[in-house]
Amino acid sequence: MGIRSAMWKMFRPVARLSSATPKLRVVSLTILVILVATGYRQLTALWATQQQCYNVLEQTYNELKELRSSDPGDADWNAFRDRSLGKLMAFVPKLEIQADVSDPASLSLLAVARDYLPNLLREESRSSAEWERKIESHMNTAQRVLTVNRENDSASGQAADIWAMAFVAFNYLLATSLFWFLGTLFFKRRTVTA
Repeated sequence: MGIRSAMWKMFRPVARLSSATPKLRVVSLTILVILVATGYRQLTALWATQQQCYNVLEQTYNELKELRSSDPGDADWNAFRDRSLGKLMAFVPKLEIQADVSDPASLSLLAVARDYLPNLLREESRSSAEWERKIESHMNTAQRVLTVNRENDSASGQAADIWAMAFVAFNYLLATSLFWFLGTLFFKRRTVTA
């Protein structure tokens, strides 16, 4: 037996598979795609900082005021509302995780993103003095706290976020590798030798 035949045996494609294996491969691939998609969404939400959330909320609120002052048609308003609600809902899970009584900025950002701004966007009259007062109050609180936090410990907060992101990414990579390894073992056991 020469080197060529030994290499062929080692790297040869699987000759025959049971009829169930292709179906299992499709199911496994589908599950893997779903895991990757949901994992990516969670990772990107974790990567957003409070300052980035604040910037998105402030931008959305300013756009809302500008659009409302230009008296848009229903189509423009609905497009803006749908786009803004989608953007806000991407941050809500991250803000819910970070919300802490000892951190007023996290509570203010969560209240604006989850409660007040979506309610203002859904308001039929397109304006509400009560919602706007609450939004501005919470945005001012968040801005004040974020400014103080940034001045006090900008480097330590970012370092903690980086370690948290690295930990989540490592766990995600480990779970994906384990899934791939178990799938490989399962499929190799199902092969029929020629």
